[in-house]
Amino acid sequence: MAESVREEIITELENTLTNISNIKQVITKKSAVPELDNMDLPSAFIVIGPADKILSPNAEPVGSTIGKETWKWLVSIIIYMKYDDAEAMLKIISDALFINYKLGGHAAFSERVGDEILMIDPTDDYNALILDYNIYYRNTLGNL
Repeated sequence: MAESVREEIITELENTLTNISNIKQVITKKSAVPELDNMDLPSAFIVIGPADKILSPNAEPVGSTIGKETWKWLVSIIIYMKYDDAEAMLKIISDALFINYKLGGHAAFSERVGDEILMIDPTDDYNALILDYNIYYRNTLGNL
């Protein structure tokens, strides 16, 4: 069975993050709360959020198209790390996804819409970097 556009986008995100030498592993499947003491860090988790259908042909930055459904999909990337160099990691990931903003041609457009750095455990210096992206994509009517 062929992959859906969404599966192709997640695969491209995974490949982009895997090619960042600082990131040790990329996890795309839902899992329980990660046990940071037992993980190779930094590790990236791709978390799928809601998708909203775009109905207007004049919507910014990507409008609807005849014969296709256009979607705005929120996807978050969470990086767990054991050092406090989250700003450097933010720049590395933002640069990589800015260059690949069409995600291998599977998306019409993507943009970072938010980020946050959290101190998870100050005693072990665990941080989490959360990057939120709106990914705009199209699929033929009735064919996800």
